Amino acid sequence: MYVVINYAYKRSSMKKTSYHLPITASSVMLGLASFGNLLGPKSLVIKYFLGLCALTFLVLILIKLLNHRDKVKEELKNPSVFSTIVTLTMGSMVLTTYLYPFIPIMMEYTWYSLIIIQLNSGISICDFSYFYK
Repeated sequence: MYVVINYAYKRSSMKKTSYHLPITASSVMLGLASFGNLLGPKSLVIKYFLGLCALTFLVLILIKLLNHRDKVKEELKNPSVFSTIVTLTMGSMVLTTYLYPFIPIMMEYTWYSLIIIQLNSGISICDFSYFYK
């Protein structure tokens, strides 16, 4: 997966886009994915379109996390931005529901691993707020 993302990163303008995309865009990703699940019973086209938009945000944020570590560290110094980083794992958990009908076992294990990451992120936020009182 890293090879595919890295290839796409080098071949397009994703470098500039991912650099300027704020980490808080993971909240938008969560909103799009959840809204798509909400509209799923009414229209599958809208559901998967919103899921694809959320997946695009996820890929761009992952590219930023992998390739622009200094910019991410600078952004995470702000406590309000740091507290929104957990929406990245929440949105990823919602996105697993889109692929669950096609590959259920893999998505179930992905969901469980995202829960562990989510709990770890929550503990990190508690530690961060404790040290910066």
